[in-house]
Amino acid sequence: MSTSASHANLNRSANRRFHTASALCGSVVLIVLTACGGSGAGPTVGNNTAGQQVQIGQNLNGQPADNAIRCVDGVPAQAPTFQGFFFIPPANVSTSCTLITFFDGAQVPSAGTVVSANIKVGPVTGPMRFVRARVLFKRALPQDVVSCCSVEQVGPTFTPAPNSITTVPLNFVMTHDAIPAGLDPTPIAQDMIAIEILAPNVPIPGTWVNPPFGGNLVQANYIYWPAFSLNPNNVGQNKLSDRGFSGFMPSYNLNFVAR
Repeated sequence: MSTSASHANLNRSANRRFHTASALCGSVVLIVLTACGGSGAGPTVGNNTAGQQVQIGQNLNGQPADNAIRCVDGVPAQAPTFQGFFFIPPANVSTSCTLITFFDGAQVPSAGTVVSANIKVGPVTGPMRFVRARVLFKRALPQDVVSCCSVEQVGPTFTPAPNSITTVPLNFVMTHDAIPAGLDPTPIAQDMIAIEILAPNVPIPGTWVNPPFGGNLVQANYIYWPAFSLNPNNVGQNKLSDRGFSGFMPSYNLNFVAR
């Protein structure tokens, strides 16, 4: 297959993926901006005032972190069984993964700096890291073009303390372009914070919204194997090794300073 044909297929794949999710949210713009209305993640704490640090996302003190599913376990089939929903292993079993999620605790309301992230885990812990991921969006006919996702910056590897909340310094400078009005085709970029799990026996921090019958499909997440930062082929937009992880609520939030 030629390079141009391959990129065309990648763009069609990304469009199908995001427009399928956007049908649940009402607009693809909402997926980029508002995590489909927050999906129960909770409001931003404090005011989004330039120079003032605020916390974005859910209150972790009341947020469970009881998920036992690891990168090697795959993705939910979103269908019930007598034991709960079952999982489909990744095609190429990998001991690491990246979870890109469109919930309030991963996105920012404007350009600024994510100073740090707070993450809550259960009794089993291990190496992880946060990355700054970017979505590209462009108004176009017959449909908008959305490309996801590139990794723009990699944070430090850390191991959170078990059964507690750990604060991880990041200092990620976030791009958050405004969506153009009408059919303005000017391309824009918006950044979010994704989580990478770097060991096979470590659960992905968070909880399932609606077990045992699969997740809340409006809570859009995608999982990629292996972790972006460990795969030299994960350059640029439109990764192909993703599967839906909808309904999963990660247990982290952000400390953010607007510009």
